[in-house]
Amino acid sequence: MILSIVRAGFMNLRRDRGALTLSFIVPIAFFSIFAGIFGSRGGGMNPVQVAIVDEDQSAVSRRLVEALQNEGGLRAATAAKGGPTTAAPYDSRSAEAAVRAGDVSVAVVIPKGFGAAPTGFGSGGFSGQAGAKLRILNDSSDPVGAQV
Repeated sequence: MILSIVRAGFMNLRRDRGALTLSFIVPIAFFSIFAGIFGSRGGGMNPVQVAIVDEDQSAVSRRLVEALQNEGGLRAATAAKGGPTTAAPYDSRSAEAAVRAGDVSVAVVIPKGFGAAPTGFGSGGFSGQAGAKLRILNDSSDPVGAQV
């Protein structure tokens, strides 16, 4: 019984060319258009531009900078792009200026003393005091950068 109902439906669909077009061809066309628009182009989203200022210069801060530079979703730089051969290292002011100018979306400033107690744990366990805190500056016009 079900088979005969399906067969009668397909026969009616075959007679009505408009319904046949709307049932099969239009969805394929829409799928193709949306796949072309929203499909990944060149590997997906562009990485977020990040300026890194390492004021601590400790082994822990260097590992943090290296980890940020190896992160695939970020394009982390410790120096501003100058002329063709020069690149000045970021300091707090130049990183803040780069964020304000829109050159980078986020700036991370690693303060002095970060390597001594990066998580608030001293040599004898939890000290009750917080370690040096990272200063993170972000461009408010970039919604993705603020979430990073």
